This record gives sequence, C-alpha cells and structure tokens, in this order.
Amino acid sequence: MPKIVSEEERKLIQEAIYKKTIRLIKDKGIRAVTVEDIVTAVGIGKGSFYTYYQSKEACLFDVIKQCERDTFARMEELGSSAYSDKEKVTQLLKEIFISPDSLATSFNQLDVEILLRKLPPKYRAAENEKSESNFQKALQFFHVTEQQMEIIALLTDCLSYAASNKSYSQNGVEKSLDILINAIADFITDKRRDTI
Repeated sequence: MPKIVSEEERKLIQEAIYKKTIRLIKDKGIRAVTVEDIVTAVGIGKGSFYTYYQSKEACLFDVIKQCERDTFARMEELGSSAYSDKEKVTQLLKEIFISPDSLATSFNQLDVEILLRKLPPKYRAAENEKSESNFQKALQFFHVTEQQMEIIALLTDCLSYAASNKSYSQNGVEKSLDILINAIADFITDKRRDTI
C-alpha cells in the first residue's frame, strides 16, 4: 500500500526536488542529469518522483522556469527600489551571473529547445507566450529599445561564457565578471546609447 503524503510533506519534497535539481544541473550540466540522480539526491523512489513530474524533462523545465520566475520577481523588486539605475542593473546582473543559486550559466537556449522537443506541445505554447512577456519586462526594466536589447543580449552572452569557463582561476573569472558587469551597466544606463 502506498504511503500517504501530507500536503506539507509534498511541498517539502517538491522543494527538495527543486533545490537538488539545481545543484545537479550546476554540477553535471543539464543534459547529464538523470531521474536516478534526482531521486538519489532527494532520497525518494522513482515511483514517488513520477507522482510529481511526468518526466525528467518536465522536472528540468520546471526548475528552469522557476529560476526564471525568481529572476523576474527580483527584477521587479529592484525596479521599485531606491537604488540608482546603474545599481539596479549591476545588482541584477550579479544575481543572474554570480549568485550560487543562479542557473544562467548552466544551460543555454539549445538545452531549452531540446527539453521542449521532448515535452507536450502545451509547454512550447506557454514558453512562447512567457518569452514575449519576459522580453517586454526586460525592455522596461533596462529602459532600452529592442535594438539596444540585442546588444545587451550579446554582452550578457559574454558574461555567461566568462562565468561558466572553467579554464581560468576563480579569481580571474570573478574579476572579469566584475569588469564586464560594470561595463554593461554603464552601457545600459548611459543616456548617450540612445543614438545606437
């Protein structure tokens, strides 16, 4: 007879799946994480895992989307804070690319595409809708045009590369990230960029 799990226990297990999966993605890379890795890390059986998620891909996608929601919630908090525009941008970029809980450097758009191909079509539809909404929120937060956002996207790709590059010392990576974040924040908050 299956064990009855209370709503509180269910929430604790979901939270454990979320946190352990983040760690696994950061340690192994999103493509290498298995259901076995997740259930071992959380301390549950495979059958229990499948009461929470239909597949490994659904779990990974959910974790990515939760991290994304957390980032956009933080962006909204910063947007309404008393910080200067440069401080807001700098803080957000540091949280995205340096924070130990961030997944920004642990997967890329191709990884998301691969997950979406393995998930039911409703996931792609929701992702397309959410992507447009997030894009508009980012434009508002940064006070930029779509053309300027393309430049920012390319610059943040550089950040992602630097943050995920294991060929250099931690000190070298941290210093390069600090320089890049400040340069990007300067570009975003420089009113002269409107001529670009």
